[in-house]
Amino acid sequence: MSSRSPEDLAPELREIHIQFIQECKRHGLDIVTICTYRSAADQQKAYDAKLSNCKPGQSKHNLVNAQGKPAAQAFDVGVIRNGKYIGNGKDHDYIAAGKIGEELGLKWAGRWTGKLKEVAHFEL
Repeated sequence: MSSRSPEDLAPELREIHIQFIQECKRHGLDIVTICTYRSAADQQKAYDAKLSNCKPGQSKHNLVNAQGKPAAQAFDVGVIRNGKYIGNGKDHDYIAAGKIGEELGLKWAGRWTGKLKEVAHFEL
């Protein structure tokens, strides 16, 4: 199973992740982290399900440090409204979160072009 823990993010992303969640709250957005680190097996499942453009080892979710511990340079989020997950990537809260992430220096996959636009994905 993929990790949701901020501890599985690379140290340089961990602090930005905290700031991102705080800024989203400040703007009235209820955002939860749904994925930080993803193993090769989980990455293959995401690729096979067409939820990712990346094969195992190609995603910034798959990175580990020199000791082999998770050190992802990407995270995915979900929007919550009235206690329910909003899966519609065109929802205005995903767009607002994307802008906040970009202001913090993150690359937001909502700007990607091509087959798969990932509005929930942020990376260094």
